[in-house]
Amino acid sequence: MKQFLIKLSYTVLPVWLLFVGLVCYVSLAVIPNMKGDLEVLGLTTFDPHYTERLQQQAEKKLLYPTIDAAGGAVRSRQQDVTTVGDSFSQMGLDGYQNYLCRQGLTVTNIHVGKFDNPLEVAYRMLDQGLIDSTNTRVLVIESAERMIEQRVAEFLPEGPLPAVRQQAEGTAKNTPLGNENQWSLARTRDFIYYRLIKSPVLSARLDGDFFTADDPAMLYFYTDDLTSPPRFQEEHREALLACFGTLCRKAEEKGVYPIVLIATDKYDFYQQHIIDNPWPAKTVLEDMAQTIGDTPHLLLSKPYLTPLLERGEKDIFKYNDTHWSWKASRVVADELARRINTSVPRRRARS
Repeated sequence: MKQFLIKLSYTVLPVWLLFVGLVCYVSLAVIPNMKGDLEVLGLTTFDPHYTERLQQQAEKKLLYPTIDAAGGAVRSRQQDVTTVGDSFSQMGLDGYQNYLCRQGLTVTNIHVGKFDNPLEVAYRMLDQGLIDSTNTRVLVIESAERMIEQRVAEFLPEGPLPAVRQQAEGTAKNTPLGNENQWSLARTRDFIYYRLIKSPVLSARLDGDFFTADDPAMLYFYTDDLTSPPRFQEEHREALLACFGTLCRKAEEKGVYPIVLIATDKYDFYQQHIIDNPWPAKTVLEDMAQTIGDTPHLLLSKPYLTPLLERGEKDIFKYNDTHWSWKASRVVADELARRINTSVPRRRARS
């Protein structure tokens, strides 16, 4: 027994102590300090003060509500713009909706869950009479670039709306999930896997300083930006046209002006500035423009954000996040407001 214990002391015990130490490090030093969703995804921390610096000039007050798709609250509200979209539309203070409100427009955002298709949610709300000309002038339907082809291919107009959340948030949040200080063996296991085998966060060196972080020429982005097809597949282009047409016709049938907004992926946006880029060129947005054609009902964000990049504007996307920053939200809101003010008649005041 003594020999067995001695053997354990220099074989198993050091490994056990190392793992306990890692659990303490991950739980006390990493998880509490994660800010952006790339940090949460990769169980890491970048520049610890970056988020606070970036937010110094951002909007400080949330100017619009976020409510559930189902329920009477949607039908009873009145607003200039209703937005239905994925996480790019659930950014709270940093959201493009806040900057639309600064343009004098009233906005209501619809909560769309992580696994819900915002194209379907928007159509079903129109079809079920929750959104029409009596409560909305403009419907903005937003999707991230990396998900748009799958969402179009799987688009099912008929079906139920997402269930009302158990705990209504009332307003959108702009903080990532998963950064609670928890003692977690599973998260420590993930931490080891990401360091030794494969991380969901990729990095690349850029040809200029595009961020105000501690390594301003480093790009961090989500692997899903690359696992989704780099081009819009030919077999799905008819589905794209059909889905886009179906959404626009249903909105116009209800007396609502539709705008489909596509949020560019972080990799796509910076790909031309990656030094010796080993990954394929992504042309999903260009393929969509070619397939659908020139129409005010489609807003592809990349062409409106690229001039900022070429002028040397930093932090158009967040350094530690998959999402764009308030700077991009403001530009997108400016273009949305321009289209709304030039193409959509204002609602007559009630007598």
